[in-house]
Amino acid sequence: MYINIKALVDEMDALHAELESLPEGCLVTHKRKNDKKYYGHQITVNGKHKEKYIKLKDHPRWRMLFNRRTAVKRRLREIYGLLKGHKRAVLKYRALQQEARAAMTRKLKAEAALHGAFLPEELVHYTSRGEFVRSKSELNIANYLHFHGVDYIYEMSVQVAKGKYLYPDFSVKVDGEWVYIEHLGKLEDPEYAARWEEKKALYAAAGIIEGVNLICTREYYGHLDMQEIDMQLRQHGIIR
Repeated sequence: MYINIKALVDEMDALHAELESLPEGCLVTHKRKNDKKYYGHQITVNGKHKEKYIKLKDHPRWRMLFNRRTAVKRRLREIYGLLKGHKRAVLKYRALQQEARAAMTRKLKAEAALHGAFLPEELVHYTSRGEFVRSKSELNIANYLHFHGVDYIYEMSVQVAKGKYLYPDFSVKVDGEWVYIEHLGKLEDPEYAARWEEKKALYAAAGIIEGVNLICTREYYGHLDMQEIDMQLRQHGIIR
């Protein structure tokens, strides 16, 4: 049987990236004394079960996410089975991938430097769509947008005052209007938090308001909650 190594490896990589954005753990159902049901998201941390309450209206979305996680893991098992016995061919394709990415890295960084991108040397994480971003959190968000068919622009220049430009992490058009996404990754750092407050004031003066046309995703001490981010993106109509 003919095996398309390239197609299978590419699909496997895309599925692994998607898996990172889907919730771990399981969906649990409880019954109260009045026979009413309520739901929770259960995860295991250091051998202990932790549970987060899920509102009834959010249950279908959570069920969809868990079903998708199950389907992704099932497909990955199928791919592993198909690739079994083709290790040499897989390694050969991986080497070609690495060479292509290295060449693309040099090309994109040269272009970024040519067009005055901010700190192009920090563009180190390669997205599924085929571009470089600065952090693993931005990588997760970019891949999540891409997998949901969202056409975003990374670090688009936005004029907020005369001669003053800011570069939101992601810019997306919703119903013909721009909505901007800023990921705040080090809010526990006082200097970082102070710089953000200055930047936020510049956005506000230009009519870019958090909760209206500015979405701020947050993480503290390296903890990224993709479920919370998914909820924010849906509330603003970016993911439907």
